[in-house]
Amino acid sequence: MKQVSHSEIRCYKTCRRKYYLEYVEGIKPKEYAQGEALFIGGKYHEKLELMFKGESYYDDDTKTTAMALAFERHILPKLELVDSEKFVKRNLADTDYEVIGYVDAMDENGIPVEHKTTSFKIDETYFKKLEWDEQILMYMMALGVDTMVYTVIKKPTIRQKQSETDSDFLERCSEWYEVETDEKISMFKIKRTLEELAQFEDDLKDMIFEIENCDVYFKNPYNCNGFMTCPYESICLTYQKGDDLINFEKVENKRRIGVDVKWK
Repeated sequence: MKQVSHSEIRCYKTCRRKYYLEYVEGIKPKEYAQGEALFIGGKYHEKLELMFKGESYYDDDTKTTAMALAFERHILPKLELVDSEKFVKRNLADTDYEVIGYVDAMDENGIPVEHKTTSFKIDETYFKKLEWDEQILMYMMALGVDTMVYTVIKKPTIRQKQSETDSDFLERCSEWYEVETDEKISMFKIKRTLEELAQFEDDLKDMIFEIENCDVYFKNPYNCNGFMTCPYESICLTYQKGDDLINFEKVENKRRIGVDVKWK
């Protein structure tokens, strides 16, 4: 079976040229070149994984340590988690594809739990944006469930003072979460009908068909102006096959090998 993930679908929808670099050429940015937002999110998830295993998650990255502490204090007591980083997959009917992914956690009732970080205020507007997150729809479809739990934590907006020790800054970050806590830490459920999930599966098949038959990879300049910095920005306009790329590495690529493609 061929495999497809939410990350691949999202990448194709975001920018076909980015998709070309990542999934056709198999070029990945090295960890240190991925940007602060991705670093913080990844580090936070690593610490929750250590927490689930009963191991220490304290290290020299103070902000994500404070985020994990806030999770342990305000969210963990409300959950009964039985698994973390659960691999899920499901065959797509009438195709040779299966969707794959890793759910952040599962609760005792078999409901998937996804941990999110944000730089924005956690309010009704934020909830609305998450309601139709396609990553979550894919997990729900793969698991055959109609409910999903989100945990959300805001990244600290305060900065470490020049004369402040790491331990003092950690204490101040922890205190920051105790003020207007509901706007910085939250947990909520979303539900989808079986009909909505079936429609999503049909839409996913259409998207895979489009990806398989794509041979022109346009740049999406609207994405370049977005909130997140594209990790391929430095090579987007100049990349040629065989280039020696400083902040990137070549990985095994199984997508569209040998296909003659173009980009514009």
